[in-house]
Amino acid sequence: IPIHREVITMMKSLLKSVVAVMVLFMLDSSAWAAPSFKAGESYNVLTALHVVRKNEVYWVNYTRGEQKIPPGAKVTVNSIDNKRVDFAWMGKVYRFDYKNNDAGAPVDEMLAKFFSKEDPTPKIKAMSEKAQAQISRGATEGGMTKWQVLYSIGVPAYAGQSKTFNLRLKDVMSADQWIYHYNKFNRFTIRFANGKVQSRTE
Repeated sequence: IPIHREVITMMKSLLKSVVAVMVLFMLDSSAWAAPSFKAGESYNVLTALHVVRKNEVYWVNYTRGEQKIPPGAKVTVNSIDNKRVDFAWMGKVYRFDYKNNDAGAPVDEMLAKFFSKEDPTPKIKAMSEKAQAQISRGATEGGMTKWQVLYSIGVPAYAGQSKTFNLRLKDVMSADQWIYHYNKFNRFTIRFANGKVQSRTE
């Protein structure tokens, strides 16, 4: 039975649409793809980490810690489990409790909030001098982007109403309210509008 040209044209058009949707899906997935984290390998700190009690880091990321490990710092992972990663930086070993239970996304996607194979330094250096200075001193000021805040003070303890220990990076980025802890007793809130800091309240 002969097939009309119109039917063939329609089938080709439909096939192109299906392929286009598949490509878009693949691109969207890869944009948030997490590297595979392995002990013994080196990574770059992606978002600022804060150290307490000399060598401890927590997912809460207390911003009044004793030391800030900046984005771009080169670290070597010594060991990983479902809640904790031990890493070395500048000759010292740090214990990072990046989760407080086994819930949430896989380990690689959790660690991708904090570490990356890609060095963020070139992106930071490509920003304005003002933005670079804000990041260097740990500022959170009006007009800063979400990425600039992450580079400056790291991942918040809460994104919206959710604790971030079991959220992916894209989940954190989708929230327009981030809550940070200075310490166990004091916190502050950053609100965003159109992807930029609108306000900060204590």
